[in-house]
Amino acid sequence: MASSPWSALTNPSQDGTVERIWFQGGHKSTEQSTLNVDQDINVNTSLQQLFTESNGKPVVVGNAIVKQSDTVPMMKGKVTIRFVGGDLSDQGLRLKAKRGWIELSDGSRAEVVDTWRDPDRPDEISYEVSCPSGCLMLWNIYRLIHASGVITEDMWTGNAGMVMTSGGPNRRTYACSPGGKSEFNPNGLIVELEWQVH
Repeated sequence: MASSPWSALTNPSQDGTVERIWFQGGHKSTEQSTLNVDQDINVNTSLQQLFTESNGKPVVVGNAIVKQSDTVPMMKGKVTIRFVGGDLSDQGLRLKAKRGWIELSDGSRAEVVDTWRDPDRPDEISYEVSCPSGCLMLWNIYRLIHASGVITEDMWTGNAGMVMTSGGPNRRTYACSPGGKSEFNPNGLIVELEWQVH
């Protein structure tokens, strides 16, 4: 099977560039690319299909590296979600502490927590987390209104994906596109994740 740029692994750097990594015979070759989520990105094939073909690995769309999900390295700590922008409603972020917990404001704990951007609630929320697996998983979520009038909460469908637009040792910003039948729109939700390890 021929090598494809869709299956390239990526490492985002702190200055917003992306290092594309291909492994050939044990040697690493790299190419630098600048992310620009404001460009007009045309996806002829849905991201869902591209992620299926890449076995869930990040894919390249235009100049952007698009992921289905991301992970934050931590065992225990505090995570803060900040909704900093976006032009679509009914968007959110799911956190998963595999085999661990995320503590809610009422003291209850859950392995998976959905946080929705809501104009009637603060744009920032923090959670204490415990992740025995060593990483906290995250991905964008969205609500879809179907032709029948039924509303579902979905993830990883159609052109859903996340572009990390900036990153640092304890903070990342993501531009998120909803799924469904909509076109790829990484400006649907802009969310910042900050964490402190205990």
